[in-house]
Amino acid sequence: MKNIAQRRRCLYACAERGPTHEEACAELVGCFLEPVDFKEWLLWVNYYYPMTLADPFLKNEIINNNKTLPWLIRKMSERNTKACLS
Repeated sequence: MKNIAQRRRCLYACAERGPTHEEACAELVGCFLEPVDFKEWLLWVNYYYPMTLADPFLKNEIINNNKTLPWLIRKMSERNTKACLS
């Protein structure tokens, strides 16, 4: 579990800085972690990082608790949906 959290933390930091896929994989290998394929890198750059940028709770959940993209989308949808008052 520790390596998964370290890998996800490194991926988030790489997405934050904006390097290319090859540079991110090189950084992961430098940290003795498994590199990612291009599709997973695109998920981090295009979805995980932008969606959690303003919310530390969601950032913590995807990094430390290994939450998935569907979970993240559901949580964001719940926050944006207003309850009916009637």
